Amino acid sequence: MSDLNVLFISIDSLRKDMLGAYDSPFDWVEDLSVETPNLDQFAEKSITFDSHYAGSLPCMPARREWDTGIQEFLWRGWGPTEAYDTTLPEKARNAGVLTKLITDHFHLFQHGSSGYYEDYHGFEFIRGHEDDLWKTQPYGPDQILLQQVGYDLEDAQEEITAEVSDAAANPNHVLDPYDLEHYRPRWKYVRNVAEFDDNEEDFFAAKVFSSAADWIENNVIFTTKG
Repeated sequence: MSDLNVLFISIDSLRKDMLGAYDSPFDWVEDLSVETPNLDQFAEKSITFDSHYAGSLPCMPARREWDTGIQEFLWRGWGPTEAYDTTLPEKARNAGVLTKLITDHFHLFQHGSSGYYEDYHGFEFIRGHEDDLWKTQPYGPDQILLQQVGYDLEDAQEEITAEVSDAAANPNHVLDPYDLEHYRPRWKYVRNVAEFDDNEEDFFAAKVFSSAADWIENNVIFTTKG
């Protein structure tokens, strides 16, 4: 078994101007009181890039690009890996490297986006992010949380109209069994986090990093003794 020496971290929607390691060109960022001490410390020991661009966006095209080396946007947008793809975890596994995927990215498990986790020795899915179809309760989500995710509570009729439009435009989304007013993906997120405490440890990024740290610690022991 090879030594553990590669940790690949992908963070969606990570804005360069929100990181202390970079000098933000926008004064208004300072008003947000965003602090990134751990990433800043990591950057001090690392190579940082000023002009690195993703070849394909959003979520799944970017993942197929780094997973297979294929520039996705030249011929399609969202989709699965293909049967003829050779994936990075497959090549690592065949070279004797122990691989593990730990993610809160529910799109990897959505209908129509298969093939992104099967080549790892193991995977762990942290449930509940975005509109992951996970929790069905509480029936009436917290109103403050709804406002925080941008739900307009003052115009119910407009929201119900939007429900119908969303359902027609997104056939992969299953209508909520309660009623249209409770269908919207933002309702899903608020339901998913309803039982979380205010502690950061309850939320998705912290769970992913904690699980990854535990896996590394446990498997370092395994690989050194094995």
